[in-house]
Amino acid sequence: MAQQHIISLEEHFITPDFETNIKTGDTPQAKAIRQIIDRCENLGDSRIAEMDAAGIDRQIISLTAPATENMAPEKAVPLAKKTNNLLGKAVLQYPERFGGFATLPTSAPKEAAAELERTVSEYGFSGALINGTSQGRYMDDPDFDPIFAKAESLNVPIYLHPGLPSKTVVDACYRGNFSEQVTAQFSSAGFGWHIETAIHVIHLILGGVFDRHPNLKLVTGHLGEGLMFAVQRLDTLLPPEISKLQHPVSYYLQNNIYYTISGYNSEPQFLELYSQVGADHILFSVDYPYVSMADTRKFVENLPIDPNSKNKIFATNAEKLLNRN
Repeated sequence: MAQQHIISLEEHFITPDFETNIKTGDTPQAKAIRQIIDRCENLGDSRIAEMDAAGIDRQIISLTAPATENMAPEKAVPLAKKTNNLLGKAVLQYPERFGGFATLPTSAPKEAAAELERTVSEYGFSGALINGTSQGRYMDDPDFDPIFAKAESLNVPIYLHPGLPSKTVVDACYRGNFSEQVTAQFSSAGFGWHIETAIHVIHLILGGVFDRHPNLKLVTGHLGEGLMFAVQRLDTLLPPEISKLQHPVSYYLQNNIYYTISGYNSEPQFLELYSQVGADHILFSVDYPYVSMADTRKFVENLPIDPNSKNKIFATNAEKLLNRN
């Protein structure tokens, strides 16, 4: 298949301020984590060399989770600015290879909106990435409207990335007759944080965020976080007569929301998403450095869909969404 450009939307970095959130040591597992951190830290030649080896032209880079969402405003605001300035310098140095999603101090919504505007105007950032709830609150609360209003006015997307469930949820839902290691994986990347993200998206819809901001664009990862399997039930059991929304739930899932691959290299799951939203709302992403760039590229190249759809997924959709066409 001939395609000329690949843009990848969920690719991460880390700063020393956030490394303390990640435990390391002398075990083989800890050493592997240290290697991931080292790759996350690089915002220059080493990252670009990996991109070149895999045939990835441009990464839209964001801070790896956990970020600032669960911090108090007095800590979150200056740390978000510091983090964005570091990423912004790399984006300005390598504008054709890197883009950025801003880190936002969501616990201070007005300051977060201002930071989004600053990073878009100063560094050309493509939008913002938010990791789950903000201090345990779903963001359909009108308190967070300044963030969504600013994104809508700037015509940039918000990427809703998974965040860890609260301790209360972990204790109630993810502990069982198995080890703490199993609980940790079950409640996070293995299952839990995908379900939490799907619930968050539904909160945003049912809470009227997209009725208040009809041109808002939301991106979510992992081939839809399982949402596509619930569309018919959501429409049937929560019609506008009950929800008081302007449209059925499926309307928002098919119009306001975009979906990335981000490490879910599963053909059956991809085809389910593709059948419901079409190629125009699916975007390429890897989840670097946690997933192989080369493997994810090959996954898309080998999908049983037409070449034009593959080109849309690899780059055209991202260029339109990020205002680069």
